[in-house]
Amino acid sequence: MTNLSEILKNSNDLFSSNNFYKAVIDQSANLILLSDPSGVIVYVNERFQQLSKYSNKELVGVHTRINKSGEQSALFYRNMWKTINDGKVFRGQFKNRAKDGSFYWLETTITPLKDKIGNIIAFLSVSENITYQNILDERYSISIEFYKRLIRHLPHTGIILTTDSDVVSLAEGEVISLLTLKTRLNIGQKSSLFFDDVGLGELNMDIAQVFKENRLMTRTIEVLNFSFRIQLIPMPNVADTPNHVLVLLQDITEYTNLLHESMSNQKRLEAMFSNAGAGVAILDRDGFFKQTNGTWDDLIGHKIVYNLEIRDVVHSGDYLPLMKSMVELENGVIDSYRGEIRVVNKQKEVKWIDLSMTSMFDEKLNQQLMIIIATDIDEAKKSKAGLIEREQLLEEMNRTKDKFFSILSHDLRNPFNSLVGFSEYILESFDTLKPHEIKDFVTIMRDSAENTLELLENLLDWSKSQRGKIEWNPKIIGIRKMSEIAIRQVSSASEKKEITIENRIDNAISAFFDPNMISTVIRNIVSNGVKFSNRGSEIIINSVVENDKVILSFEDFGKGIPPEKIKKLFKIGQLESESGTENELGTGLGLILCKEFVEINKGEIWVQSTLGKGSTFFFSIPKQ
Repeated sequence: MTNLSEILKNSNDLFSSNNFYKAVIDQSANLILLSDPSGVIVYVNERFQQLSKYSNKELVGVHTRINKSGEQSALFYRNMWKTINDGKVFRGQFKNRAKDGSFYWLETTITPLKDKIGNIIAFLSVSENITYQNILDERYSISIEFYKRLIRHLPHTGIILTTDSDVVSLAEGEVISLLTLKTRLNIGQKSSLFFDDVGLGELNMDIAQVFKENRLMTRTIEVLNFSFRIQLIPMPNVADTPNHVLVLLQDITEYTNLLHESMSNQKRLEAMFSNAGAGVAILDRDGFFKQTNGTWDDLIGHKIVYNLEIRDVVHSGDYLPLMKSMVELENGVIDSYRGEIRVVNKQKEVKWIDLSMTSMFDEKLNQQLMIIIATDIDEAKKSKAGLIEREQLLEEMNRTKDKFFSILSHDLRNPFNSLVGFSEYILESFDTLKPHEIKDFVTIMRDSAENTLELLENLLDWSKSQRGKIEWNPKIIGIRKMSEIAIRQVSSASEKKEITIENRIDNAISAFFDPNMISTVIRNIVSNGVKFSNRGSEIIINSVVENDKVILSFEDFGKGIPPEKIKKLFKIGQLESESGTENELGTGLGLILCKEFVEINKGEIWVQSTLGKGSTFFFSIPKQ
């Protein structure tokens, strides 16, 4: 191994001056490394030690591979050694690993040092720390790998990254394989030689100009029966000085051939426009149609005529947002617009379309035009709406199921618990209870049993209606007589609270309905009114004929219903237990059953209420 003293002896003229060391060590911020011809380090300056985090003792006497990161290819290092062993200067970028495991990047020039007879006696490495550059930052190197993978699979595209020292540092993409059928492209080789070999030698002057002027250049070149659109993009460092140029190659052979063919056959181009699978329309800046294809006419349902505007086919609810986007396109605020809008055909039918729009300046007409491409998404929209509706129905069914189980587990179980409890107490205390006490307990048990029976009947009727097991047998009959029978069924409850039920239904009024169902509706509404009326008040039942229907009303004077609860009255999934004016139990299931039965009889049910004053329930049934 040649040691430093031997090197200095053999190169006395070069290294005998202290000025050399002063210039290299004291005045330079670069990293200096001197190795013998086999790569063993014989000298490093203090800057090199600081960046590598190795001491002078740890570096001198070991091979330069101590700094290798292990993440650069073996081919890169073979090219380097071949160049410097041939006595040539090598310039390249090294990714090194410091002693603490961190990485740093160096822009390095390695110069062979020769004795008087031309033998290589050492290699002098002068490096600049370029770790700060984004393109070589460790985080960016991860994204570089991502982009390499991406570009590798992009059709008709390729990139070559060349340094200001004319070295290829990246080459990826499909186009590269087209250009390298005969000439191999390796990282670290001269980019100018490669461009000469593949017939793109004219790019070398352009690349030099890009480095000099720091500006993008675009060229179209035909070579090897291919047409390429080539962009030369300067990649500046933090000092805004380009040290790389990105050569972006796009194979536009197919496009060029199509363009040549289209230019020679204008009718073919017009046929492509007319028969496009999507609707295409051209508008002027004021929104008037200039031209459309047949697909657009079929999609929109309007054959283009003079003075037809976009406002004539776009739904009024979508017109202003669309016009706003057209203005933004014209002013360059946005490059393109895409959205789902509604259009209206001649039959006033509304249809959904997916619309894309961009602007174009027509030099021949000297005006700005809007290009619209539209596809029919009406069926997809309707399917989506149907899916949402089904989801809502399923959600409602789940709420119904939960409420149903709540009624079974709570509202039915509790009355029976009361009955069992009272009966056990009477049995245990029968000998000590007085007759009037036994009567009071039995009265409570009877009331609980009646309420439970009413709930059970409603529950069974509602269950039948949900399963489609209940039969609808409508006929034209008088309402007054049927209502009196239903009212008598709740008379005991009204008498207990001293509530008067005044039936003002006209004897002459008849309607078309199922008497069993409507009787259940009247019974439940009146029972509900009694439950929530104040003691000693009244319930007034009225009737009125409007056009082809009869409307019955049931007015009570009691608690009234809060506005926020009115919307929940007829929805089983949102029912909340509410006690009467004298703490009577209730679940609201009767009103749910009323709604079911009224709608089966082709009618409607609703309520008006004032909190603290009372409520009026209405329902309608057809006259015939």
